[in-house]
Amino acid sequence: MIPQVLKDIAARLSSKRMVIFAGAGISMGPPSSLPNWFVLNEWILKALYDRVGQAFGIEEDYSKILLDYRNSSQYYPPDYQAQFLEECAGNRYFEALTALDIEDTNRCHTAITKLAKSGRLAAIVTTNFDRLIEHALDIVDVPYAVACDTTGFASLDEAYQQKDPETLPVVKIHGSTNNLDSLVDTRKQRRRGRAEALNRVLAHLLQRFPFLYAGFSGADFVHDKRYLGIWDAAEVSPGFCYLYQPGNPPKKEVSELKEHYGPKAALFEVDAAEALEYLAGIPPLEPEADSGDEDADPAPVRIQNSIRD
Repeated sequence: MIPQVLKDIAARLSSKRMVIFAGAGISMGPPSSLPNWFVLNEWILKALYDRVGQAFGIEEDYSKILLDYRNSSQYYPPDYQAQFLEECAGNRYFEALTALDIEDTNRCHTAITKLAKSGRLAAIVTTNFDRLIEHALDIVDVPYAVACDTTGFASLDEAYQQKDPETLPVVKIHGSTNNLDSLVDTRKQRRRGRAEALNRVLAHLLQRFPFLYAGFSGADFVHDKRYLGIWDAAEVSPGFCYLYQPGNPPKKEVSELKEHYGPKAALFEVDAAEALEYLAGIPPLEPEADSGDEDADPAPVRIQNSIRD
């Protein structure tokens, strides 16, 4: 039996082209198993500690340092942490982010590409550095064009002023791992603001298409109520559906955004992969028996080794 929540999501997005707004949660499911922002910074901090410890003979228990770090995370959000790490390690910090450039796509990526292939997507907007969405699109031969830096945003903006692009836009608002100069992660970078061309592209999409937020925590709204112009688009936007994982209620700021949008917006407690697969027409996943075979080199281990290198 199909859960009612899936029917409700489909009804709101029925027969409409939409924009998928993909957050870090999209890439956290196996076999991708990418870390969230806090965990990624922990891994980079651990690698930095190991290097400093080797150089100066420090043998302090890292678990205590990590505990202090985690306790302070509520006061120092990830972009502040990134600022600290970048100031310690310089450009090597951004090189460490390329460790996320793996090819292990998961159920969310597959479902997104099937929606793209069916013509349901007007664009994909993502906060993610990784290229897993692009890898998944390549697998099924869906043409797409990535915009991840000032030049790319300007080109896409110019295209929208003429007509809709012929290929699916993949808008990577924080940059991409294959272009170090495009990466936006630190507090200073974010305070400098985004390219005006990117703001115009997002405004265009917000005004024309409903958004489906998947794998997005909404943490950015905590520090910037008007993040990406989403709040300001309430009057002209067709609305949005926001998916949040069962047992992990949305942040207060997300609920406030929903109220600001009124009946045009809805929050749904549902697994993102399950919802995306239902929208894409992928049959429900059958439970698999545990074979007892474990990957000897899972993605998290490879990523941490890459960061350490």
